[in-house]
Amino acid sequence: MRPYEDEWQTVKDARSQADTLYGNSDSDTKVTNMFHKPIVAVKLRLVAQQWNNYISLRHEYLTC
Repeated sequence: MRPYEDEWQTVKDARSQADTLYGNSDSDTKVTNMFHKPIVAVKLRLVAQQWNNYISLRHEYLTC
């Protein structure tokens, strides 16, 4: 087993609820989402909650 393989943690918002990031509703609009506080991670897993016709994802992580 690799280190951290089974240690997934849910990112929480300011109210201690699971953070939900909302995307765009068309194919051209860019959406920026920010986490409530900085995240230190080896891997980041995104789980799609809904989509229209087919699922796809474009993303960019801004790091410091």
